[in-house]
Amino acid sequence: MVNLSGSLKKLTTKNCKYRWADVSIYSETDSHPIVKVSWDEAMAYAKWIGKRLPTEAEWEYAARGSLAGKRYPWGDEITQDDANFWSWHRDRKDQWKYCAPVGSFDPNGYGLYDMAGNVTEWCSDLFDPEYYTSSPVKNPLGPDPTREKETPSIIFPAYRVLRGGSWRTMVFHGQRHLCVSYRNATPKREKYEISGFRCVV
Repeated sequence: MVNLSGSLKKLTTKNCKYRWADVSIYSETDSHPIVKVSWDEAMAYAKWIGKRLPTEAEWEYAARGSLAGKRYPWGDEITQDDANFWSWHRDRKDQWKYCAPVGSFDPNGYGLYDMAGNVTEWCSDLFDPEYYTSSPVKNPLGPDPTREKETPSIIFPAYRVLRGGSWRTMVFHGQRHLCVSYRNATPKREKYEISGFRCVV
């Protein structure tokens, strides 16, 4: 996996049009992760550069960094020395108001940065709250996307998965959103200042 830390301008293709002034408020430089990207736009970018979004299972496997059964990519405890998750709060102690540059914190056991905090990341999967009760044990690929409009088996029909928490996690959600096992369902066309993505090859 690679973190998207190259030029933000690369994301402006015929399918992805941006107000860069809005993006740069939260993601100031080319060293910061991209934000305010919908799932469709993340998918379009990944295809454009010959990569793809990770499945939810791939994301979690990578986030754990070989530490099976732990809450976070580095273990069971978390402090502000581990990740950017307290920004935009009157009691925050970190130096960033919003996103931190990629590589500001130590990587996990696989050498990956920001698998908790900074920006929450899109996965390719359609969200189905019951999927893992009957999914394959090895390399589950997520629900069949052609089932997107089904009900009630897919409770959130136009939703996709976001993982990893963000720079403002503690303000609204608490530490549970930073856990590698936490699943978040979000409408795929939504764009937030806390959400981005990374690509896989």
